[in-house]
Amino acid sequence: MSHSPVGAPRARGHRNAVTAAACSVAEWGDYFAEILDGSPGRTFLVRAGDEAAWRVRTGPGGFTVTDGAGDGTADVTLSGSPEGVLRALWNRADADGDGGATTEGAPEAVEELRRCIVVATQ
Repeated sequence: MSHSPVGAPRARGHRNAVTAAACSVAEWGDYFAEILDGSPGRTFLVRAGDEAAWRVRTGPGGFTVTDGAGDGTADVTLSGSPEGVLRALWNRADADGDGGATTEGAPEAVEELRRCIVVATQ
């Protein structure tokens, strides 16, 4: 079996995962209340190789996504190969380095992002 190079289609998959959460929070905020109402407001940097990056911000009742790494520090950084980051975002692999992605940041912040994506994609 041959594998095609990971490129723009995979990067769109990453964007779809975080955008699905943002759209879902806007449309069905009640489903996210348990996760976000107590959020202190966090910033996440998602970096898929050298191809793409997104900045995600959460807070009470909010989940926004912007293209690019943005300025300033992030509470959590999820980075790695495009395939590894995609798998981590979709909860298909642990973001611990074994699946091609690593996570830096407080475990409770990482959990907040993952829970939002899980609820958005159910």
